[in-house]
Amino acid sequence: MKIHFKGKEYDLSKADDVSAFTARLDEIEAASATVAAAVATAHTERDQALARADASDAALKKAETDFASRLDSGIAARVDLHTSATRVLGGDYDPKAKTDREIMIDVVRADDENFTGKDPAGAERSADYVRARFDAVVEKDVRVDSIGNAPRVARQVREGATTRTDGVPDVEKSHAEMVEANRNAWQKPAPGAN
Repeated sequence: MKIHFKGKEYDLSKADDVSAFTARLDEIEAASATVAAAVATAHTERDQALARADASDAALKKAETDFASRLDSGIAARVDLHTSATRVLGGDYDPKAKTDREIMIDVVRADDENFTGKDPAGAERSADYVRARFDAVVEKDVRVDSIGNAPRVARQVREGATTRTDGVPDVEKSHAEMVEANRNAWQKPAPGAN
């Protein structure tokens, strides 16, 4: 019996052809095993690469989220600082190109014109100290550009003065007068009614 295999004819009735045919089958089987091992290795490497890519993608997404969160909180903090500074220093105050510390020192100077952010020995005050002084001034909520002679008024506020000497109407007093007028308005006859 003769067979054709891979472009060659084998006569299976001859021992030499049978040996050659089985050797050829062994070669093909070995080559097939080598290819299967290479495919398995390639699959393993592919899976490892996919796992690394997925991990990198997750890390990138986390980094993007963290960055966006830090950016948002940084922007919110800067806007809050600017709002507080503007409330104290007035709408003309320009904090551009200033650090947060410089802005806080400017605000504290509205209350204490000699404040430099340094202690008497000339060493820089801590960030916590400057922040605490800033917060104390902002809590007073004195807007220095809305009143005349700001340093004098700021000093009066520090010293606990209760009367205004700058010609600006006292807001609390005006409010109390308005409330009292409205409270008693029902006792007065309406215009045109007799």
